[in-house]
Amino acid sequence: MEDNRFSWIYTQFVSENIFVNILIHETDMFGLNQTKYSSITYCTKNGERGYSKIQHSIYTIFSKISNNKLFINFSNEMIEISGIIEYKNNLSFQNVLHKEQNGQISHWDVIIPHGNFFGEIKYMSKIVSSKAFVYQDKQYGTLPIQSFLNRWAWSVTINDFITNGMFSILSKDNNSVTIKFSCDGTNISKEITRLFDKNWVDDLEKLSDAAYNDYRIKSVDVDNRPIRKRIKEKHDDFEITYYRYVCKSSSLICGSCEYMKIH
Repeated sequence: MEDNRFSWIYTQFVSENIFVNILIHETDMFGLNQTKYSSITYCTKNGERGYSKIQHSIYTIFSKISNNKLFINFSNEMIEISGIIEYKNNLSFQNVLHKEQNGQISHWDVIIPHGNFFGEIKYMSKIVSSKAFVYQDKQYGTLPIQSFLNRWAWSVTINDFITNGMFSILSKDNNSVTIKFSCDGTNISKEITRLFDKNWVDDLEKLSDAAYNDYRIKSVDVDNRPIRKRIKEKHDDFEITYYRYVCKSSSLICGSCEYMKIH
């Protein structure tokens, strides 16, 4: 592995009772730490939420069974997930965010735009869900994101049995792209523009203000209490501010959105 390579896989489970995302890190998000680990963020319908970091090799198994099934087995002290994700292989949506600098690249691939999970999701040893919608993507490359990223926002929500994804990025040299997709498990649509959605990203940044609590993404509410945040985290030559929010529709949990800025 090259010293500056970064790689992680994000998997999101959304049911009526619980939202869970699991990140499998081959490196940290900046490629500064090459140690493998997993992290989990969760929120229940009742508002119980948390984040934990888990030793990679012991607790996480993602193994492909066939072209359209993925077996998941994950556990820690708070959450256990075990079952099968079904999805149509020919719907695996791939889009490459390509930023090249001296031959280095950065990618965003959507592996599962909309999948169905059948199994058990346990919270505190209590089964809270036997099925869920699943989204999975991967970000990787040899160009660390801190070397070109200025502002970045992302969301994946499930509403009316449709997964809606959105990603908007602004680079330090003012290049930009916004990607949107929708998938219902059978049909998929996508839209790519070389524009930065400044209004949307500005609104996500405002969510860090506790007084700002009336924001919606594709007809879902965004809770302004982040379930994960890293505020002006200092590194040798940059700082990062990062928020992850949970989205809701009425009393149902339906996804998440994230905001990032490199200082």
